[in-house]
Amino acid sequence: MNMGELLSRNELPATRVGEIVNDVNRVAPTELRDLTGPLGNNTAKKLRRRFLKKSTWMPDYIADVRTWDPKTQKVVQGEKVPMQLIHEVVAVLLKHGFRDKLLAKDRMDPLTLEHLRHCELEAGCDLLGTGLWGDGAPTQWDRNETIDVLSLSLPGLEVEYRNLRIPLIVLPHSRVCSETWEDVFSIIKWSLTILATGRWPTCRHDGSAWEQSDKCRRTARPFLRGALVEVRQDWKFAAEVFGFPAHNTLEGCCWACKCTPAQVRQVDSGASWRSEPLSHADCLLRILRSRRTVNPLLTAPWVTSRIFRMDWLHVADLGVTADFIGNFLHEVLELFPGGNKKDRCANLYVEVQAYYDAEGISDRFDCLLPTFFEPKDKPYKLRGSAANIRALVPFVWQLAQEMLDISVPKHAAMRHAAFHLNEVYSALSADHPDPCATMREHGIKFAIQYVALHDNLNAADDKAWRIKPKMHLFLHITSDNSMPRLTWTYRDEDFGGSVARMSRRRGGLLKCGSTSFSCLSRFRIANPCIRIR
Repeated sequence: MNMGELLSRNELPATRVGEIVNDVNRVAPTELRDLTGPLGNNTAKKLRRRFLKKSTWMPDYIADVRTWDPKTQKVVQGEKVPMQLIHEVVAVLLKHGFRDKLLAKDRMDPLTLEHLRHCELEAGCDLLGTGLWGDGAPTQWDRNETIDVLSLSLPGLEVEYRNLRIPLIVLPHSRVCSETWEDVFSIIKWSLTILATGRWPTCRHDGSAWEQSDKCRRTARPFLRGALVEVRQDWKFAAEVFGFPAHNTLEGCCWACKCTPAQVRQVDSGASWRSEPLSHADCLLRILRSRRTVNPLLTAPWVTSRIFRMDWLHVADLGVTADFIGNFLHEVLELFPGGNKKDRCANLYVEVQAYYDAEGISDRFDCLLPTFFEPKDKPYKLRGSAANIRALVPFVWQLAQEMLDISVPKHAAMRHAAFHLNEVYSALSADHPDPCATMREHGIKFAIQYVALHDNLNAADDKAWRIKPKMHLFLHITSDNSMPRLTWTYRDEDFGGSVARMSRRRGGLLKCGSTSFSCLSRFRIANPCIRIR
C-alpha cells in the first residue's frame, strides 16, 4: 500500500495513515521502521517529513502577505504564506530533464508562439515559454468553501507532458483581498524578472537578506532563461485579480478592443470595434482611470495584455454555446409528441440517447428536464458541464436538419445558426485542414444569425435569444488566428479539482499560510521528481 499516495491525496487523516503504518510495522518491522512510534499531535509532521525526503523540489518560499479577515472586515498585515517560485521550478525541471525537451515549441498556440518569438528576438537567445493559470475551485466535502489556485505550465511541451501543472500558491478565497494579490504577484514578477535575465538572485524579493528558511537559495543554480507567454483565466478572475474590465463596465467591457456593452450586438466583419484594438498602454490607463491598482504582473518583463487569453471553456462551451442550445431546445420542444413539457422532454431525450449510442459519446446528460434549459427567472440556457454541452453541438445540427422547416423564417435562422456553430466546433479538431479561416468565417455567420433571432423573437419573450457580452469574446477567439484547443482550460480545471481535494480541511483555523502549505506539501509528496525527457 502506498502510504505517501494516501497522504498526498488527502483521502485519510494523517492520524489514520499513522495507525496503518504502525499496523504494517507490527507485521513487517523492516518496511516502515522509521515511521514507527506512538501517535500524537506531530503525526502529520512526522509523516510529511518522511515522505518529503525523496522530493527534489526546492523548499517553499515564505513571504509576508497581506490577507483578509472576514470577521473584522479588515486587512491582516504580514501573514506568513508559502509559495513556489517560477525560476526555482525551472531550475529543478532542468536538473532532472532534457534542455531540448523543455524548450520545445511544436505544441504552442500560434499567438503564444508569436509572442515568444518576439521575446527571443529582444533577448537574443532561446527562451522557455511559461504559462500561468488562475481560478477558483470549490473545496470541502459539501463544497461550501472556495480556494484560489495559481499554477504553472509549459505550453510548448509534447503531448506526453501536456497535462503537467505545478501549483505555485493556493489560497482560501474568503481570506483573499486585492492587497493579497498585489503581494503575491509582486513576488511572481520578481521571479519572472530573474527568469528573463538569467541571473540567480542574491537577496529576497524585497531586497532584504536571505532568511534561515532560504539557506538553499544562497547557492546559484543553473536554469533556463524564459518568459511568461500565456495567462489563462475566466472573465471573473481577470476582472477581480488583474483589473480588466468586467462584462458590464460601461467604458469598455473588453481588454482586447474598445467595445462597450452597447456595441456587443455588433457582430459582423465591419463592426466598429474591430478597427479599434486596445494596446497594452491603453489597458493600463483604463485600469488607472477606474482608480484601481495596476497588478504587478502587468509590468513584468515581456508581459502585455495580449497574453491574457480568452478561455474557450467559459466563453463558448459554458457561454454562447449553452445559450444557443438552451434556446434551440426551447423552440424545438414543441415539435415533439407529449401532453406536457416533461413528456416532450422525455421523447427528446430518446433522440439524444440514440445520438450518444451511435457516436459513442461518453460525456452524457443522465436525463433531460425542462428546467435544464428553461430556468424560472433567467434567460434560456442549457445548464450542465462544459463537456456535456459541447458534445451536443453535432446533435443540435443533426436535429435541425431533421425537424426544422426552412420555409419558416425562424426555423431557417435556427438551422443556419446550428450549421455554423457545428462548423466552428469541427475546426477545433487537430485534423482540420484550415481551422483559423473556418472559425473566423463561421463564427461571424453564427453570431449574425443569433442576433437576428434575438431581434425577431426577444420582443415577444424577453428570456429568448438574449445577447450577452460573452458573444463578443467568442468573436475574438474565433477571429484572432489562435487555436482554442491549445489554450482552453480543461486541463487546468481538472488540476484545480485535484488541488481542491488536497486542500480539504478536517479541522483547524482557515488561513492562507496553512492552506497553501498543506497543498504544496501534498503535491511534492505525490510528485517527488518530474523528469521531462
